[in-house]
Formats: sequence, structure tokens, C-alpha cells
Amino acid sequence: LLICLTGPNHGFSELVSSSVTMSRLADASYAFLKKFSFDGLDIDWEFPSWSSDSQKTDRQRFPLLLKALREKFGTSLFLTVSVSGPPTITKVAYKAESFNRYVDLVNVMNYDFHIFSYFNPFVGFNAPLRKLGLEVEVAALMNSEASMLTWKKSGLWSNKTVFGIPTYGRGYRLINWRVNKPYSLASGTVDGLSKYSKVF
Repeated sequence: LLICLTGPNHGFSELVSSSVTMSRLADASYAFLKKFSFDGLDIDWEFPSWSSDSQKTDRQRFPLLLKALREKFGTSLFLTVSVSGPPTITKVAYKAESFNRYVDLVNVMNYDFHIFSYFNPFVGFNAPLRKLGLEVEVAALMNSEASMLTWKKSGLWSNKTVFGIPTYGRGYRLINWRVNKPYSLASGTVDGLSKYSKVF
């Protein structure tokens, strides 16, 4: 049983800006996990050096946080990370070799490849396994196959890689309900996230 540490980017950026704060987190995490008999910690930082509220140095400093945690945990606690599926994020945000060195497992979040926005008002699958025939350029990368190939090419060891899947779906409000294929125009979202029983 692991505890997941997540939060806004600026909080993580501030955390990794100093070796003192990273050391304090490692000490506090170790004490908390041991006190309450947890098996380890998962770091879910979405996403270093990529998001608008992150810092360019985050990608270089994230491994230092993992190093501090690993040195404190030793082999007595698990250390895992949850990372992006979309290759457009992966290539900017992470140094895969640091995961090979410091963490036990890397949870690849192979979902949220398509999310409605006013800059991207199109219907798309939440977690497609492969690209559609009509997809090219960046759109052709928004799928699990491209995600896992990108991680493999980055040097991430396969024995540390976990293929993450969603148990929820996303709904769209269509401009024209008769036009309901991938990349149909949408005016917004509907029902937020759909629960497991509605998806399967």
C-alpha cells in the first residue's frame, strides 16, 4: 500500500529548488510511512518543465528529489513515479535514466490523450491503444502504443514499466449529434468523468 504525493507544479518546483527541502521531505516521508505501516511512496508530478506553472530546471532537478528519497528509503520502502502518457510531454519533462537508477516502478498514465478545450474542440478517445488511420503529426502520437515506444526509446527499463489504464471515460457535447465520430466538433464536455460501469 503506497501513499501518492501530488499537487500543483509550483509546489514541486519550490520543493526541488533546494537540497534542504528535498532532504526534509525525505525524512518526513520516511517517518510517516513507517509510522503508519505503508509500503512506500508514489510521486505524481504533472508535469516537470512542461506545464505553464513549472520551471525549466524541473527536469534536471527532479532526479535529485528521487535520489534523496531513495537514499533515505534504502530498500525498506518502495519508491514509484507516475508519469505522462503523451510523448509531447514525456520528451520535455523527464530523464528516464534517473528512473532506472532510483525508483522501483514507473506508472505510465496512458489516458487523457484527448481532453476538450476551446483550443482543441474535437471528440477523441480517452485511452486509444493505437493511432487512427486519419491521424498524422502530433495527433498520431496521442495513443498508448506511441507512449510506450517513446518510453522504451528514452531508455526506460521494461522491468520497471507499468502500463496504466483508466477506469473512467470523458463525455463531449457535440455540435451536431449526427456527426459523432472521432474528431467531430464539440462545444464542451458533458457529465464530467463517466464512472467505470458506464464505460464498460
